[in-house]
Amino acid sequence: MRKILLLCAVVIGLAALAQTTVGDVTGDGQVDIADVNAVINEMLGKENLTPDSSPGCDVTGDGQVDIADVNMVINIMLGKVQPTDVFARLQADMVEVEGGTFDMGTPDGVAPYSHAWERPVHSVTLPSFKVCRYEVTQDLWQAVMGSNPSAHIGDRRPVEQVSWADVQTFVQKLNEKTGRNYRLLTEAEWEYAARGGQHQSGTRYAGGDDLARVAWTAANAGGETHPVGQLQPNALGLYDMSGNVLEWVADTHANTYAVWPAANVWQVEGGDPVVRGGSWRWGSNYCRTTWRGYFPATTANSYLGFRLASDINL
Repeated sequence: MRKILLLCAVVIGLAALAQTTVGDVTGDGQVDIADVNAVINEMLGKENLTPDSSPGCDVTGDGQVDIADVNMVINIMLGKVQPTDVFARLQADMVEVEGGTFDMGTPDGVAPYSHAWERPVHSVTLPSFKVCRYEVTQDLWQAVMGSNPSAHIGDRRPVEQVSWADVQTFVQKLNEKTGRNYRLLTEAEWEYAARGGQHQSGTRYAGGDDLARVAWTAANAGGETHPVGQLQPNALGLYDMSGNVLEWVADTHANTYAVWPAANVWQVEGGDPVVRGGSWRWGSNYCRTTWRGYFPATTANSYLGFRLASDINL
């Protein structure tokens, strides 16, 4: 957040020196492509707009300077987004996933520690949907709920110690604040997205087969969560779908996929909600894209969080 404020201070300061509008960093009386280019070059460290400004501005806090940072800064320059607007950032981080048909589940013999409830492999057809690039972070939770239950504190770390029931309250309040219709992923959506949607690669984990490059687990996390977006994403640009924190999904558990229809949602009334993706506390087996577990809806612990989705017309 400090970098966002610094960059905005640079933009506002240069505008003041030129006695013109915020965003007109070139001082030519208008906010145009020349201003955008100047700020992008500042972000990339190619030039300094002021003697004390800092290059390489990761304004979205995802660990890299990329198009998401450029979009955020352009919107700040145009007055469309305030630098601390976590709700605007959430909207910008929603990734469109083109629908399709895929084989959901774990094949026999592929994973020696897989559960019977990961089988049989079955065909599922999904419509298009949107999913957030990152797990829900503590700054977003704080903005909605006014508190932070997490054990591992950090604005851009995933929120944890939230139950499935807590998440339902959060989603309701978030939608009231934003006027939008965010929700949890269904289990089928989660697996489809983790495996890359229509770009499914067949890798064991979300983003590749080298677990250390894509996931924070018991082997490399150092006993804690990490800020989102630091490791390698999958083909859809989604981060931490393997590792960091387990993710609640909308569906409840069943002991077999045999009763699952070839549709998006199947839910047992009163069953325990499903979790996906593995965590910082667990080993590699739980990070498989086809692994599934479950907890009672009131469970809250330091390795359990969630990710947001929405319908395509959000």
